[in-house]
Amino acid sequence: MKRTTRNLSSITKEKISSSMKNRAKSQETRKRISDAMKKYWSTIPTANPETMQDNKDKNNPDTKIPTL
Repeated sequence: MKRTTRNLSSITKEKISSSMKNRAKSQETRKRISDAMKKYWSTIPTANPETMQDNKDKNNPDTKIPTL
């Protein structure tokens, strides 16, 4: 699934950060990754907070699933 906005939850950011720890990269690789990510994120619009709340409400129904 492709991202449609650039807003991520802090939990998601932490998971990404922890998975990327302790990996060695050369300076050239770091520069290429940085340039590519800047280019990628410049094409993704920032989400409207009202739209985000509407989507969150749709994805979280009020009905609860019973657990055992």
